Amino acid sequence: MKGTTTITASTATEKIALWITSRGCRWVAILFEHVFEQSRRHSEVFDALDANLDRACELSFDVMTIPELLRMAGRLEKMARRLVVPGHALIQSARPASYR
Repeated sequence: MKGTTTITASTATEKIALWITSRGCRWVAILFEHVFEQSRRHSEVFDALDANLDRACELSFDVMTIPELLRMAGRLEKMARRLVVPGHALIQSARPASYR
């Protein structure tokens, strides 16, 4: 092979992308990398959400006034309703295309 360079891959995703590229299918490797980058981003968002929910569960509301508590309760209700949206999108994506 002309111009062969040795590239090491640290993750399984990178190893697969390198294998695909070595077979002459660079566009498949690019698509593969894009899909896994999207997956990684989704995981990061869910990890951050999970960590912040843990922080929220540790809060104490003892020092808040009634109006402050009502405002926080309203915000919490809005967030709880919004959390349903990505859940529906996730479930919809898991359904086979024939059922959509």
